[in-house]
Parts: sequence; C-alpha cells; structure tokens
Amino acid sequence: MLLVTGLSTRMLVKSLAPHHEVFALDVFGDLDTLAMAVGWRNIGNSNKSIEEKKFLKIFEEVVREFSPSAWIHTSGFEGKYKLISKAEKVLFHYGLSERKIKKIRTPVNFFNALNKLGVNYPETIIGRHDINLQKGWLRKDFDTAGGRGISKKNNIECKSKSVYLQKEISGRPLSVSFFVGPKGILVFGYCENIFSSTDNFPYLYQGVIGPVEMSSKTNDHIFEIIKNISIEFELVGLNGLDFILINENVYVLEINPRSTGAMEIFESYYCCSLLEMHCNAFSSPFEIDRYKNIKFFENKRLKNFFLGSKIVYAEKGMELTTDFAKQAKLLPFCRDIPNNVFFKIGDPVCSIIIESFDIKTVNTLLLKANFIVKNLLDKTKKILN
Repeated sequence: MLLVTGLSTRMLVKSLAPHHEVFALDVFGDLDTLAMAVGWRNIGNSNKSIEEKKFLKIFEEVVREFSPSAWIHTSGFEGKYKLISKAEKVLFHYGLSERKIKKIRTPVNFFNALNKLGVNYPETIIGRHDINLQKGWLRKDFDTAGGRGISKKNNIECKSKSVYLQKEISGRPLSVSFFVGPKGILVFGYCENIFSSTDNFPYLYQGVIGPVEMSSKTNDHIFEIIKNISIEFELVGLNGLDFILINENVYVLEINPRSTGAMEIFESYYCCSLLEMHCNAFSSPFEIDRYKNIKFFENKRLKNFFLGSKIVYAEKGMELTTDFAKQAKLLPFCRDIPNNVFFKIGDPVCSIIIESFDIKTVNTLLLKANFIVKNLLDKTKKILN
C-alpha cells in the first residue's frame, strides 16, 4: 500500500491505483478519489489548506493502522516543508527532502543558482519588502501554489524570505515535464499553462493544454537548462519547470520538484503511470552522472492527440444541492467531483479534461464544457451572503 498526500490527491490515486492499494490524505475528498482509494482522511482546515498538527496526527495514525510502504506528496506543502521532515521520520518518502526542496523554493538560493548557470529569468528583486510596486511589477511568493501567491500589490508588512518582486513580461506561459531517474533524464513534453485574472489573483492557475511543440532551437535550450538544474538541485523523479517563451528566448519562472497538473495530460498521452516511474526512482539510489543523459520519452503512443484540463472555481460563496454531484458524474469530461456542498469565492469546485486530435478544438471544447458546468452550477446552487 502507498500513502499519497496533498491538497487534492485524485491524480495520484488514479495513477497508482492500477498497480497498488492507495490510501489518500487530502483536503477535498472528491468523489473520484473516494471511489479509487482504499481509504481517505481529511487533513484540511476551513481555509482549504493542510492543517499541520492535524496532518501529522492523522499521518501517524494511518501509518500505524494500515502499514503503507511509502508516501508521496503533491501540492499543498508549500511553506510547510518541515512537515516533510517530520513525516519522513515515520515513513519512507518517495520525494525530495525538506533541505533540497527549500533550496529550490527559496528565492535567494534559486535565482543565485540560475545566475551561476547562466539561465535567463525575468528581472527580479529579492529582500526589498519596503518597495511599493510600480506598474508592470509583480509580488510573488514561493510558499504558495496555483498563482495564489502572485499579486500586483506589495505587502510591505510581510518579511518572508519566500517573497520576491519580479518584472511582469508578456510571452507564452509554458511548462515542461520531465523525469530524473537511473537511466538519465526523460522529457515528457511541453504544455501551455492557462490562467485567469481576478481582483485578488492576476495569474490564477486554471489548467494546461498539451502536448505542444517547440522548435529545435528551443528544445536544445530547454534540454540544457534541465540538465544543469537537475545537477545543481539534485533532482530525482517527476519535476515541472515553468517558463515564459518570447520568440526563441526562454525565461525561467520556477521549478516544481514533484508531480504537477500536467502529469495527467502525459499519462493519458503515453498510456502509462508516470507516478510509478517516480516511485521506482526513489527505491534505489543512482549516480549523479546519469543526469548527463537526456532525451524525449519514447514510450509508444496508441494515437496522437491533444488534451486540455481546466479547474472550475466558485465565483461566489454558494451552497450546492446534491443534484450537482449526481449530474456532474454523468458528464464524461468532469473530474474532481465534490463531496462537499459549501464553497467560498475562489474555491475549486471541480475540473474538466478534454481530448481532441486538434489543439484548437481542445480550446473550443474546454470553453463549451466550462459553460455546461457553470450552467449546472447555476441550476443547483444557493448564493450565500
């Protein structure tokens, strides 16, 4: 049995369930997760984030009662990396240590490393919390995920070492998903990141579309960056690199040293469990020289197609009737169907995944599916004051 943890573990459970019994600890307990996992516990609080004491208590209880062989984490531990060290004392972890993650997710360390490697990134200011942001600048926080730490205003009261200021640049927002294992680095491909803009979140993550093609020149540049950062940060297993592409120029934004939302796209594309590969990479150590070998993943595909995913957020505080979940189950594109009826503004309600043989059609179908789900929400919700 494997134990998976995070804000939402549905993708992890889906990836591993054909090969293992999977026990899930997350915040949402979506109906999809409950149907696939052998067990589930709630580790969240009213703010839809991981409650630290609650997590450790439940983690130890589940390990004691069900004896899983290892545990894996996904998003939700940003800013809570000490939980990883504490949990590792209880159970073997298929993932990077707190020390390695903090090196990647601490701005001064991360951007200094990029400078040393000669990697481009948008103009960045670190350690100046007293600056009032001018137009064209963003305040970012590495201790958050999904764009919730990005703002166009600077909170000068906050002195966190995870916060930095970065020049906003216009380009194509992309991510590359890759795996570092015993035989070298395998690149699964690129996705285009989808964002929406709200009053509070100018870059709220909504999903991905892919795989998308890059030029040979861009591929070579990205491969060189991946090789260098894999050595610098001692990466292992699944990783995602976010960047902005302007013409042929690559500007690195961040590394997510774990599975990301693009994993589901590439698992469907390659018809295999990437998370199983991740687990195997941590089962036995390998030499750092392996980082020098890098190539595209060559798993045989059954067909060429494109996929898109999109998160549907609550636009207002609302209470859903049970009819929403019943009807959402009948929609073939609906995922992360909620096991909850109360939502605050900005809470994720469910997600959508679409596939087509044409990438333009994926965009169109995502919009249509989003309209159908929003229409269903309107029919099954009560607005809360």
